[in-house]
Amino acid sequence: MALGCLLSLPLLASHHWYIYHKHKIAPQRIAFLAESESELLEYQRIMEMRLRGVQFVGRISTNGDSDGRSDWLGKLAEAPLLIRQHKIDCIVFSEARMEDEYARRQLRQLRYQGIECAPFINVCEKHLHYVPLGLVSLNWLLFSENGSRNFYFSKLKRLFDIASSFTLLILLSPFLLFGIALVRIFSPEGPVFFSQERVGRFGKAFKIWKLRSMRVDAEKQGPVWSSASKDPRVFPGGALLRRYRIDEIPQLINVLRGDMSFVGPRPERPEFVKRLNETIPYYEERHMIHPGLTGWAQVCYPYGASVEDAERKLEYDLYYLKHAGVVFDILILLDTVRVVLIGGIKPSAVAKPDTSRPIQPAVPCASE
Repeated sequence: MALGCLLSLPLLASHHWYIYHKHKIAPQRIAFLAESESELLEYQRIMEMRLRGVQFVGRISTNGDSDGRSDWLGKLAEAPLLIRQHKIDCIVFSEARMEDEYARRQLRQLRYQGIECAPFINVCEKHLHYVPLGLVSLNWLLFSENGSRNFYFSKLKRLFDIASSFTLLILLSPFLLFGIALVRIFSPEGPVFFSQERVGRFGKAFKIWKLRSMRVDAEKQGPVWSSASKDPRVFPGGALLRRYRIDEIPQLINVLRGDMSFVGPRPERPEFVKRLNETIPYYEERHMIHPGLTGWAQVCYPYGASVEDAERKLEYDLYYLKHAGVVFDILILLDTVRVVLIGGIKPSAVAKPDTSRPIQPAVPCASE
């Protein structure tokens, strides 16, 4: 196992280096098809997001009206010429633009000429590796089915879960014994293990098993969201269990039983799921697959204890639901090793622009 980690970490580092630098050398040049007020707001949004590896060239419209804006490149009918002049690699459009028959025909012809034409949300997926919740629609959800529900991928994933969970229960038993000793030393008044109801696939409840890392009276006032940093309910020694995820080793039993998978969204408690379903749009989508010991959200975003944190993690979960596959799962597992070795993700390491707030057009009209 140690040899495997030594071999896999350089591969993981090489993969991250490639992802980070592949667009830095030759950034993708993008033009936005926008003319309505809502499209101009969306255009401003993508400009503010500062996507890595992207260079925004300007704006194209269907009616040929520049509206007095200096960023206007020309009409959609002139796109082949504009593409050559400005070296455009991709034309981005809003979902609402697909209701325009003329725009659909023109974009289709451009695709036949080898020009990438993509919805704004697809560009975010490609360069941010999450899905901004403000851009998600029912259409996107209906047509984002992928490997996460593919028959062969599901069977292979389950086979891997059974073999790996059984093996790791044996290999990690010394760490489990160490965790049991910590609980007995620092909090002898309560049980070593504790079970808790969580929401699984399709909303079905199941019992999750963990090493206890909090005081016995941690929830005397009712269920409270766990905080990553300096949670006063965590007893001395429990913080160490949580930081290196030793407290989650018993969840391998849940994986072996089929309640969970190695990779998937983090399972939440029914009390929190009910609240989040009412507050966050499309939150129930994360229950389309089995919850996981680790996941894309867990390796990209730190522990969270707020609705905003849940929203941001959902953006990563939605990305995983669409792009789940064998290679992606392997990369997430390798990333999990990195996160565990460094002791977790620091909140300061996560930077994400606010795409939900009202946005004002940044390029003023000439008449203003």
